[in-house]
Amino acid sequence: MASGLEWLSKCKLTHLRAIAIAIGVNSSGTKGVMIPAIGAALQRDNFAKTSPRKQTHRILSIDMGIRNLSFCEIFLPAFAFTQKDLKPIIQRWDRIAVTQTPDVNEPLGRQVKEMYDPLTYSKHAYDLLRRFLHLADQAPDHILIERQRFRTMGGANVQEWTLRVNMFEGMLYAVLKTLQENGQWNGTVYSVLPKKVSTFWLQDREVDAEKENQNIKTEKIKVVDELLKNPNAIFAEGQAVEVVAAWRARRPGEARKSKKPAKVTTKLGKLDDLADSLLQGLAWVRWEQNRRAILLRGLDAIS
Repeated sequence: MASGLEWLSKCKLTHLRAIAIAIGVNSSGTKGVMIPAIGAALQRDNFAKTSPRKQTHRILSIDMGIRNLSFCEIFLPAFAFTQKDLKPIIQRWDRIAVTQTPDVNEPLGRQVKEMYDPLTYSKHAYDLLRRFLHLADQAPDHILIERQRFRTMGGANVQEWTLRVNMFEGMLYAVLKTLQENGQWNGTVYSVLPKKVSTFWLQDREVDAEKENQNIKTEKIKVVDELLKNPNAIFAEGQAVEVVAAWRARRPGEARKSKKPAKVTTKLGKLDDLADSLLQGLAWVRWEQNRRAILLRGLDAIS
């Protein structure tokens, strides 16, 4: 055990699970399994890999999909973690259909048939990441990609659509690794398990086990409602201003509470996808904030 973390061995299992959830570590298992995992995570500073000369942290959170890929770009000042109240800034928050990316070689108005072969997907992966990384000074320092499942609801069969998304997920990693090795991008990539994100945000909420999947989606949308209701919890800039305004406008009276309500022209589509990309990015930031607090104050940081 690393120096300064000996107190972990004295923690009860319930305390270890609370710490694990707070920093995004697997919260199941025995003390013998959890203590080394928590200790390693507490010593791992994901933000230390960012160049010390940079004045900001840029985080791109991707909720995987093909027809409904959601992403959220979060901006943090470099000194953010030294402040008591962490206030992330959302700069872009959107949902796109990867297979309907416009092709400049196609005549205007022509309907392009969706293709699902590896060659086509490789182009989609490259075009999508080039869209995010094309401006060097605004490229994300950290990219979070939602880890995909192989089976739906524990079933024995593997759905064809699941295989397509998994293939696309793998291609994103391959393109990013190539860009890193060629010196075209020096950021970091993280695979994020959806269950850890859900557990972090929903640990104090009741979820019906019989309709767990649908209820988790509903509850996560409610979490976003609550976050956006608080004007000091999250700030929006640029493109994200309209999306936040459209989200608030769903709830009667919310849009009217703003001193300068934005004109709502954005159609949100599937709310659960947008919620997933936002909550994944914010959870990753909160995990780092909690990690630093626990290193300083121990168990008192989450009591």
